[in-house]
Amino acid sequence: MDDDARQFLLGEQVLVVEDDAMVGMGLVNCLEDFGAEVFWCSTIEAALNNINEVHRIAIAIVDFNLNGSTSVLILDTLIYREIPTVLCTGYDASFLEQRFHVLPCVAKPFTRSKMMAVLHKLVLK
Repeated sequence: MDDDARQFLLGEQVLVVEDDAMVGMGLVNCLEDFGAEVFWCSTIEAALNNINEVHRIAIAIVDFNLNGSTSVLILDTLIYREIPTVLCTGYDASFLEQRFHVLPCVAKPFTRSKMMAVLHKLVLK
């Protein structure tokens, strides 16, 4: 990605909902490298609190499985609030409920460049 393309997240608030510490830290570092202000949550409760408290969430990246529970409530809330959301999962996308098929999905494991390409496309919609 050239320097101009790297600016697409500059100053944007991004919500990351991920329970795996290595994946979460990797996403936070990557997003901060692109200039984003990142809010990282690892539980459903913390994610819902952040959605209610952070007023300018530009994008959310949400893991489907959080410590054995699904992130359906988080996803429904983000969709209701019209916050662009990327679903991040190790599951096959056919496993997801039909209403979530409209969300861009990044399969785990993913590369930094794959995630950033999906985010860039989502922001430019």
